[in-house]
Amino acid sequence: MFTDTVQLYPTPKHIIERMVKDIDFRAIETCLEPSIGTCSIADYINEKIQESRASRWKKNNDYRKNIYACEISNDLQILAREKGYRIIGDDFLNGP
Repeated sequence: MFTDTVQLYPTPKHIIERMVKDIDFRAIETCLEPSIGTCSIADYINEKIQESRASRWKKNNDYRKNIYACEISNDLQILAREKGYRIIGDDFLNGP
């Protein structure tokens, strides 16, 4: 699946839930995912933002355009872009 040689450590859903349990998703304007990988954290955040803002005026809005990400793997960058996330850099430790 991946042609570049990066290490991948997907975050399990129960860990993501613990990481974000105290966030008020109604207040989220933008988000930075420093290592988007397979997008599991970003997908969860996007889902929670949608749920928190659900109304008859804003149903099914997609907030992926407000989730910015870095990813060192070219293959995973492609995956994230295909899902609608904005890749702003490859190595968040070295800047854009």
